[in-house]
Amino acid sequence: MGRLIEERRLGSLLGALEPIATYIVAALVTRDVTIWVNSKAELVCSGAGNVPELPAESVLGTYGLGANVGDIHADLLAFRNERASHVMNL
Repeated sequence: MGRLIEERRLGSLLGALEPIATYIVAALVTRDVTIWVNSKAELVCSGAGNVPELPAESVLGTYGLGANVGDIHADLLAFRNERASHVMNL
């Protein structure tokens, strides 16, 4: 897996989240990543130092080496259930 420098769309916040959590953990080998959701309910990531200005409610979080799939998956589920409707134009 290459270095995550630019934005990458990971998939839909409304779809399967475990594969996305697994990808995020793999990406952490090279750098910290920040995850956010855009207005189309797409999860997007970028290297933590390469994140555009975003509304706070759209940011899921920044993860670093040592984060595990289970915790990230739980965060994705909580974000979908608690805050996603505020940032998505569905």
